[in-house]
Amino acid sequence: MEGGTPIQLTFSNATDVSPAWSPDGKRIAFGSDEGGSRKVWIVDTDGAHRRQFAKTHLTEDLDEPGAITWSPGRHILYQKPGNQNFNILDPETGEEKPLVQNESIGWLFSPKYSPDGKKVAVLWNRLQRGLWVISLIDNSQTFLSGSRYYDPAGWSPDGSSIYAYDRFGGNKMLSIPVGPTGRGASHTVFAIPEEIAAASVSADGKKFVYSAAETKSDVWVVDNFDPAYRK
Repeated sequence: MEGGTPIQLTFSNATDVSPAWSPDGKRIAFGSDEGGSRKVWIVDTDGAHRRQFAKTHLTEDLDEPGAITWSPGRHILYQKPGNQNFNILDPETGEEKPLVQNESIGWLFSPKYSPDGKKVAVLWNRLQRGLWVISLIDNSQTFLSGSRYYDPAGWSPDGSSIYAYDRFGGNKMLSIPVGPTGRGASHTVFAIPEEIAAASVSADGKKFVYSAAETKSDVWVVDNFDPAYRK
């Protein structure tokens, strides 16, 4: 953030993607197809102790943002092939378990941990598609907002609301309250002239970073062509 020379952490002919910081800032989890299949790896921030988790199987869709997320605690959340579930990986033991048991009912995207690490907000494309909250304590699933593809950008610092935007054409960031039985009345935090393509909120809830999607086109005039020619 203060400038300086970038430090390269991995050196291979593989594709390394979706980096995620550990909570203590000492390690980075990432996805790589080194060796031929996509796995979860971790590396220290100085490039040392690079390690693969051989049992993991990472999604083929490596362009999907949020394929790997590190929880506020010790666990790494990564997207499985098919995009219908995430696995919760313990990097200390290598053990893993699925985020949801009923993975056949839809596709999961963009997980965001609550500040206490006990819940995960996701975009869930199921029969009742939209923004959902999954409890990591009792595995309950709470529907918050539907009719649009709301991507969570993060939580408020106190965990009382989720910031979300429509990934297909939305230009507003919404704050959606999280209650025991679902959502409350949402309100707009900010709006931009363009579409929000991706976004994240700072840990203190005071700043957002987002990429804006712009559509541009040109009009051309073609001279000296044969109007009778058709291909």
